[in-house]
Amino acid sequence: MTLIRRVSGRRIERWPRMGDLHGATWKPLLKQRGHRVSGTHQRPATPRERATAAFWAGANTPEVPAESLDWLYTADYGAHRLDELMSGGRWQEWWDDEVHYGDEDGREGYYSLLEAAHLRGETDPVILIEDADGSPEGIWDGWHRTAISILNSAVLPALVGRRRR
Repeated sequence: MTLIRRVSGRRIERWPRMGDLHGATWKPLLKQRGHRVSGTHQRPATPRERATAAFWAGANTPEVPAESLDWLYTADYGAHRLDELMSGGRWQEWWDDEVHYGDEDGREGYYSLLEAAHLRGETDPVILIEDADGSPEGIWDGWHRTAISILNSAVLPALVGRRRR
């Protein structure tokens, strides 16, 4: 499956979903490779994961070159750590607005399906940026998945770009 993303207002690029790149969702993939899927797990990001993260560079703040970051894949990033990225912790209000507008524009039920898939572990990792001390600075891709995880007190898979000292 290929998603289409509008870039710079006119140019359209095709981007394969992470699950399609690997031919599996994340949890079975990690199990295939012998990785733990519970508890704290980090590993260096693969070249494909780094390329995917680079695709989203500049989509949201902070605007920093992807190649200037150290990239890690984390299977169980604590969503609570991202709560303050939305002013005043307004995740519930934002999510409710997204569901409402989705229903109005013909995507009725879409966010319920996304939420169920995410909580089953069947969605792509969030791409986020941390400062050199490990504090979250921003999300490049995955605001909806982050909201689902925060509102359900869950963990989420993440590609984490950490600034170098």
